[in-house]
Amino acid sequence: MYLEGGVGDNRGMTTAQKIHETVAQMAKPKAVRRPSAPRHETGLVATIERMAKPDYSGAVGSRKKVRALLSLRESGELSSESETVAERWIDDYQYANFGYADFMRDPMPDDYVKGDAITFGLNRAHGGHRIALIRDSLGADTHHFLVRLLIAEHSFSEMARDLVPHIKGTPGGKAIRQRAVMLLNLLPSIYRAAVAEQKRLAEVVRN
Repeated sequence: MYLEGGVGDNRGMTTAQKIHETVAQMAKPKAVRRPSAPRHETGLVATIERMAKPDYSGAVGSRKKVRALLSLRESGELSSESETVAERWIDDYQYANFGYADFMRDPMPDDYVKGDAITFGLNRAHGGHRIALIRDSLGADTHHFLVRLLIAEHSFSEMARDLVPHIKGTPGGKAIRQRAVMLLNLLPSIYRAAVAEQKRLAEVVRN
């Protein structure tokens, strides 16, 4: 007996052998094609792992805002300036601590000059210095709160369980949300003060 639709040349097999081979072939896992990262003219692409993160969107290099910022902006609790400065703080922190920044890939200006290890190192140091100045202004606890909010992207409820354990459930998350709004709306003035201090120190060095 020959099984129509069998795999390979199994005419010399018994019926049981043919069935066994067919089932074995069907049981083999099929290869799954791994999705490829989008291609950009710059040649810089997001990794598959980065694309999988909740704050990444689109196949042309665009990304959504960090979830806390997006939530607060959509609710009208955060000004556009506060959101912009928060993103600058994120870029400074990531570049200073991890050696990268998740910038959107806008076209470079015509006078753009590609940097080297020295310029990248200087920019990284300047960003780290700004973070340090802001941390000194905020205090260690508030700095850590900002890191959890914008870098680790912990939810309000998750932070509430650690920071206000005596406030249970939704009220705890609301308390952390209010603290985040107050802090992020203060951040622009604190960031400007840090930039001004960097300029002042640079002038002192020059003179």
